[in-house]
Amino acid sequence: MYLDVYALLVKGGWVLIPIFLLSLFGWYIVVERWFYLKSKNFKIFPAQNNLRGLADHLHKSLVQVYEKQGNHEEALRLTVREILQPEFQNLNRHMSTLSVITSVAPLLGLLGTLTGMVRTFQIITLYGTGNPAMLAQGISEALLTTQAGLMVAFPLILCFNSLQNRINSLELNSLSFASQWISTKTKTRN
Repeated sequence: MYLDVYALLVKGGWVLIPIFLLSLFGWYIVVERWFYLKSKNFKIFPAQNNLRGLADHLHKSLVQVYEKQGNHEEALRLTVREILQPEFQNLNRHMSTLSVITSVAPLLGLLGTLTGMVRTFQIITLYGTGNPAMLAQGISEALLTTQAGLMVAFPLILCFNSLQNRINSLELNSLSFASQWISTKTKTRN
C-alpha cells in the first residue's frame, strides 16, 4: 500500500506532495474538532430549555456580578460575553486553518495541472508528438493533481460547513440561555 501511495505521488509530480500533506492536516483538524465539539456539547452549553445546564463558571460569575451590581442587565450581558469569549475562541480554533486548506487544495491542483501541461509541451518541443508514452506522463501529472486537489477540497468543505454550523449553533444557544437567565433574574428582582 505504501508503495502504491509513493508511486502515485511520484507520478503526480512535486505538487501532489503538498496536496497530500494538506489532506492529512485537514483531516486531522476535522477529527480533532469533531471530538472536541462532541465532548463540549453537554459540558459547557445547556441542553434545551434547561437553564441549570449553564456551565458552572458562567453561572457562578453571573451570580457574583448579579450580587455586586444588582439589577443591571447590561452589566450582566457584558459579563456573559467576557466569560463566553474564551469558550467561543476554543470552539473556533483551527477553523480558519481548515478554511484555508479547502481553498488552497484546488489551487494546488490547478498548479499541478499547469506544471503537467508545461511538461507535456516541453516534451513536444524536444521530441515532437511521435512518442505518446512521454506525452502521457505530462498529461497524467496534470490530471492527477487536478483530481487530488478536488478530492481533498470537496469533502473538507462539507466537513468545514458542518462543523461551523454546529459551532454557530452552540454559540447561539449559550448566548440565548444566558440571556434567558439574565432576564429571569432581573425580572424577579424588580
